[in-house]
Amino acid sequence: MHSQLIMSLQNYDVCRRILGKIHCELFAQLICNSTLFSEPSTIPLRCNF
Repeated sequence: MHSQLIMSLQNYDVCRRILGKIHCELFAQLICNSTLFSEPSTIPLRCNF
C-alpha cells in the first residue's frame, strides 16, 4: 500500500512537470480522493486545494 502511495505521488509529479499543474488537477484530485488517502495523516500538502 505504501509503495502504491509513493508511486501515485511520483506519477503526479511527472504529470505536473510535463503538462503543468492545471492540466493535472483532475489527476491529483483522483489520487487525493483515492483509498490510498483513507488515512488523514497520509494526505500530502498538495492535496489541500
